[in-house]
Amino acid sequence: MKSLSAIVRYGNVFSNRHLKAQNISSAEHPILMFLSANKAVNQEAIANYFMLDKGTVAKTLLNLEGKGLILRTENPHNRREKLISLTRPGIENICAMRQLLEEWNAELYKGISIEEQAAFNSIINKMAENAKHAIDNCEKDNQLYTDYEGA
Repeated sequence: MKSLSAIVRYGNVFSNRHLKAQNISSAEHPILMFLSANKAVNQEAIANYFMLDKGTVAKTLLNLEGKGLILRTENPHNRREKLISLTRPGIENICAMRQLLEEWNAELYKGISIEEQAAFNSIINKMAENAKHAIDNCEKDNQLYTDYEGA
């Protein structure tokens, strides 16, 4: 697990160095990529997808809005909710960010066969599912304990 954590940290450094010219941080990069694939979503959808608290997402969105990369508009079906989408400058940065991800993946997979890549991806996806189930079960156990205490 130490190696996975190191890969994530190195990836953040790689992103920060390569996106510095666009004034985009490694924390903002994935959110912009998410918005490029998901048009007009709310803050909660972003928080849930990345498993981040709403405060962290709100701070990042505020930065992106200040840079003119995203736009918040009122949801016509729920006036209290804001929908977040990319602005023209935000969209214009997506191509460079996709290329950066391709470069990073090429570096990570150097010397690793297609079969090994597929096996790794399969294993890491199963581990992510297992982690989610462990958290879901922990939440259920906590709810049962709370229900028991309240009885």
